[in-house]
Amino acid sequence: MARLGNRVLTSLGLHGTFRRDCALAVLAACGSWGLFALSLTGPEQPGDMVGRHAGAITALLVVQALALCFRRRRPAACLYTVVAFQLLVMLLLDPWDAIRTPPQLIAAYTVGSLLPPGAAAVLVAAGVLAETAGYVAVHFLFGADAVAGPEFADRWGAMLPLVGEQAVAAALVYGVAAMVGAQFAVQRRYTALARLREREAAENQRSRQAEAVGRERARMARELHDIAAHHLSGLVIQAAVLERMIDNDPAAARQTATWIRSQGRETLDDLRLVVGVLRGSRLGDDGGIGGAGGTGGIGGTGGIGETGADARAPVPGLAVLDHLVTTVRELGTPVELVRAGGVRELPPVADVTFYRVAQEALSNVRDHAPGAFTRITVDHRPAETVLSVVNDAVSPRPRARREHSGFGLAGMGERADLIGAVFDAGPTGSGGWRVRLALRIGTADGSGAKGKS
Repeated sequence: MARLGNRVLTSLGLHGTFRRDCALAVLAACGSWGLFALSLTGPEQPGDMVGRHAGAITALLVVQALALCFRRRRPAACLYTVVAFQLLVMLLLDPWDAIRTPPQLIAAYTVGSLLPPGAAAVLVAAGVLAETAGYVAVHFLFGADAVAGPEFADRWGAMLPLVGEQAVAAALVYGVAAMVGAQFAVQRRYTALARLREREAAENQRSRQAEAVGRERARMARELHDIAAHHLSGLVIQAAVLERMIDNDPAAARQTATWIRSQGRETLDDLRLVVGVLRGSRLGDDGGIGGAGGTGGIGGTGGIGETGADARAPVPGLAVLDHLVTTVRELGTPVELVRAGGVRELPPVADVTFYRVAQEALSNVRDHAPGAFTRITVDHRPAETVLSVVNDAVSPRPRARREHSGFGLAGMGERADLIGAVFDAGPTGSGGWRVRLALRIGTADGSGAKGKS
């Protein structure tokens, strides 16, 4: 309703509060004049003073209504102006006559709706007292002749009931209007607060959704990068070898082509696996792509393939690191795998992270230091599990320039952050490169690790 009223007033050219208050003042003036005119023509005839001063009373009522033009700019001044003109009207009335007008209700309503409850109560009480005191002064202190006569022989005795009626009427008019205004003000504030909370909730929801989408995109990017970068870099190397051997050594070329076909099938299976997990599983909130009821990592507690058609695929982890090393050796990189500290079962998310870091580190060795001897060490210490991948320096040689996005190191660092591990990468003193990942046992993400001697 409020919005509809605003649209109607705007269509009439009443923009802003002052113009609208002026329009209300004109309407209130017309209402005051109309009500007073009806009282003059009603079945009860007005008193002698009302009849003699009808024109002056009408003018005062109209001017009183025009004070509403500044009701929202100066609510207290507006109320007291209305009370002052009400006192002037009393001068032209008999003590038993009373005129109540719309401006009184509107001014008190405005005070109640715009000012704090305490201030509004003080202003309304002051207005009631001022009007009652003025009534007493006009009719009983300085207007003794007005109450002279047989029926008011004792004017002080007659004063009490009339003053009581005046005080009650003023309190009802101003007090009830102010309370209604205060109630509407509370309702407006509540509605505004509710809308603000709705907007904040919607904004927070959009922020959470955007953040969740960003996290899942990063997770998808890491998984696809780790699989594609590892397998496809090997395919590129072997394809280059095949190109050189196809004329000189057809048998070796056929063997290489068979290997490429096998790697291509494995790559395709892995990509289908990741896509299937992303499409058919919920994305876990604790750092991995989890199946239903998973606890993190790829496939939750069951690893990759628990929810898709590729359930036979092995779970990437330290247990299958030997297979990764064998594949890298076939691509021409001399790799040594060293295990120390016995065997320890890591949580799925941590197990996958260690595997992916080793995989990405070996891919970087093939790209940046082809042919360099590389040592992978998995050390299960009493308080932590440490993975290190260190490659020796190689003599520079001309080779095709390749652009690298730098996502490998960033992805490894993100994976480490997700499980609460410490990741470090940098050059060695001998000119090689070192990658190190350490997870303390008993941390939030590694609390499930159990040592086995």
